[in-house]
Amino acid sequence: MIHELSVRLANKLTDKNTVREDYSYSDRVEIMAYGIECLITTSIPIIFYLILSAIMNIFLPMLIWLFSFLLLRNYIGGFHASTNFRCIFLSTVIGILCLILIKQFSYNQIIISPIIVFTFYSFFLLLNLILKPIISISEMKTPMYQKKYMLISTIVLCTLGVLSAVLEKPLLTISFSIAVGVFCAETLFIIQHIIKKGQRINKRSSV
Repeated sequence: MIHELSVRLANKLTDKNTVREDYSYSDRVEIMAYGIECLITTSIPIIFYLILSAIMNIFLPMLIWLFSFLLLRNYIGGFHASTNFRCIFLSTVIGILCLILIKQFSYNQIIISPIIVFTFYSFFLLLNLILKPIISISEMKTPMYQKKYMLISTIVLCTLGVLSAVLEKPLLTISFSIAVGVFCAETLFIIQHIIKKGQRINKRSSV
């Protein structure tokens, strides 16, 4: 349904009279349709987060969680659902669970030990260095891009860790929201590595 809608919009938005040597009309429609499809699939859960967080009175923590999650996920990669519907469904379910968790934490205001915070971020940093970022675009699967994404993801994770530690006492809920965002991104990262390992094992056994 979303794909068909994206193609229709792309056909309407793409100028048939424009001539380009690098892309044909059908190629331009396909590229625009893919962009529209990604935009719709991403926008639906985010709109839901905005409404739910406003109702739960945790709008700012939700933005911090979402920003931390998307920023880190952009550079380490991770699991992606196979269809648009599954992507929207899983994103919505994960978002609901995270917002409930942040809301409950904001009620209790539990002070977390700096040692636990340091261990939390150090564990994921070490994990990222061992497993390495997952690059989904085939043209970017080169040693140069691998090093680039590794460096940026390390800087991003360290920055989020420092912010989480610094903000722990004055803004405890914000600090916790950062940690939840990191945990979500890292969980999807680990799941994708497990899937890839299983695929390699199956390929070897089938040979």
